[in-house]
Amino acid sequence: MQNVLHNTEIELDVPEKRCLKCGEYWPETDEFFPRLPNGHLHGPCKACIDERRREVAATKPCVIPGCTNPRYHWRYARCWEHRAYLQVNPHPRGYKRKEAVR
Repeated sequence: MQNVLHNTEIELDVPEKRCLKCGEYWPETDEFFPRLPNGHLHGPCKACIDERRREVAATKPCVIPGCTNPRYHWRYARCWEHRAYLQVNPHPRGYKRKEAVR
């Protein structure tokens, strides 16, 4: 059986779990649902979590003042242009070391 929205083959002999976001039924495995620290499966499926992360990355702007480009990844706060700057200059601010008190 093939799911139309997520393009994934599904085996029918595995117990199924319903996704809390899209409402579709998926096999109750780690392949489709992430595990919580207590060992239970997370409510939304991995496909819905990834879609949400892409939406967040596209809607939130870069944190550099004056830059309106979207973030390059949901987890990071900078756009592609400013991410490249950090690879060239990893510490833009000059941090001073504290002198040891003797």
